[in-house]
Amino acid sequence: MQEFIVASFGGSGSKFLVKQILPFYNHLGSKDPDHFHKHIRNPTMHFSKHAVKKILFIHSKPSDALQSFFSRRENITRQHGFTPQNIKGNPKWVKIHCHNLYGRSDKIDETWDLEKFIANGEDYLDLEDYVQNWLDFKKQSVLFIRYEKMWDNIDTIQKYLGLDDSFKEQFAPQLPRTSMSNTLSLSLINSIEKIYSPVTKLLETLDDVIIR
Repeated sequence: MQEFIVASFGGSGSKFLVKQILPFYNHLGSKDPDHFHKHIRNPTMHFSKHAVKKILFIHSKPSDALQSFFSRRENITRQHGFTPQNIKGNPKWVKIHCHNLYGRSDKIDETWDLEKFIANGEDYLDLEDYVQNWLDFKKQSVLFIRYEKMWDNIDTIQKYLGLDDSFKEQFAPQLPRTSMSNTLSLSLINSIEKIYSPVTKLLETLDDVIIR
């Protein structure tokens, strides 16, 4: 049985969190961080086939996550992955990520920038469905973590995983998020907020950190 996984819809610090946890599981055979990092749309189906002791779901404001996705078309920072340095982005990143989320990637043109993506008026990533699936998951408990409040709740993560106090002591400090907000028009920001309002409201029903 796998010890833990960190799941998310992306752009929410999931890889960062895996990197904080993994050193405390040195006894595990696999040291590949990707083994503990998942984008799972249907947890009920997934965990009926793959047993895991501890499940963490980290989420952030969807509009911020979306901006993070599109920034990766230009540049992928070390905060975005498991590499020690920044690397050149991939123009196809959003389409690939949508495919990995089992969203409607066939609807996305890989050349689209954020403005063209939003102009369609739909969330082809289907994040509301993604989050609802996780809220409906009842097979076992899940620790839901709001990225923006994670540093205020490190002790809760520590206790959930059964780790010693050195986890909190060694937890890396919060760094500024990659954001495009200062380069976007007000009308575009409003359009993003409108499209992602349903999933945003869904996530707002959760406490900052809660075991469900």
